[in-house]
Amino acid sequence: MKRRLFLLAIVALGLAPGTWLRSAQVSHTQAFTFTATAMTVEEWSSGGFALKRAWRLNSPHPEFGGFSALLYLGDDQFLAGSDKGYLFRFDLDAKGPAGGSFNRIGPQSARSKTVVDLESLMLNPDTGQFWGGFERSNTIVRYSHDQHEQVRARPQQMRGWSDNSGPEAMTMLADGRVIVIAEQRSGLADGGHEGLLYPGDPTQGQKAVRFAYPGEDGHRPTDMAAAPNGKVVLVLRRFELLGDPSFTIALAVADPAKIRANKAWQSETVIALPSSFPLDNFEGLALDGSRSDSGLGANSTSCRVWLLSDDNVSALQDTILLEFEWDQCGGLAETPQTAELDTEKPDTEKGAQTALHAP
Repeated sequence: MKRRLFLLAIVALGLAPGTWLRSAQVSHTQAFTFTATAMTVEEWSSGGFALKRAWRLNSPHPEFGGFSALLYLGDDQFLAGSDKGYLFRFDLDAKGPAGGSFNRIGPQSARSKTVVDLESLMLNPDTGQFWGGFERSNTIVRYSHDQHEQVRARPQQMRGWSDNSGPEAMTMLADGRVIVIAEQRSGLADGGHEGLLYPGDPTQGQKAVRFAYPGEDGHRPTDMAAAPNGKVVLVLRRFELLGDPSFTIALAVADPAKIRANKAWQSETVIALPSSFPLDNFEGLALDGSRSDSGLGANSTSCRVWLLSDDNVSALQDTILLEFEWDQCGGLAETPQTAELDTEKPDTEKGAQTALHAP
């Protein structure tokens, strides 16, 4: 029992600030392979979400794991980001995850999470550009579709976020606005997680509307993705160390049209996943809103939603991919509402934000 508690304390340490990378560096010419083992899961549905499939992912590559973000790129292709600064690209076929590439986007010599702790990803599907949110440095980086760094910035309104409370969740809405939410709670709006709603690319020095996301029953938001109907799906996580140490996971749906400056952005729906699931440290969420039920029109559009876990490079945890069907993400989005302006002084440090542009 003491050994189990000690090992679970190590898991908790993996969720705490100041964690260092633990695996030895390897040659980046090493061939990458991974396996996906189908998991037996019980039939479950709630709130329009239905669990369809699940897999456990493994690789002999010593840096594999630690995934904190997930993107759906289209055509059943995915991009996952790790807190070691790696990108894992894979396909999904009838049998499950397949193919795959694994490469570093952070500095090759970096050992500290301060430099490479990638916690969130978002995609512009029109250009293929994607953005990465890095915790501890509170940095957002924009990349080209072929993973070349274009712009690196430290948004002024994120600079006060704590070391372990950077851009944990980030997504781009259909109209180009961007939502970023911190992991740790703040003093805003009844102690919610600080959120920022940008009018566009957050690396360009634009002023964001500041709000708070309350979460649910102590859960923290760890990732989110925009749906075709204009709503946002979030994955929420809570780690219980006392009693029987375990993770509890929930899915939430919220409407960005209801974001208001310095107010709490409440979820419309929160759905707890049952303890019978293979629950782990789920930090990545992706959504495919491209499929629709034939002949029934836009209002019947269904989405596939995936959750990916961060194993904290721990023998006690796994890299798990869950696939859900969500039948309530269809229909046309409401006309976007402009959130009332933040009452803070306008950002006058655009030059400071863009000074970190890549050469």
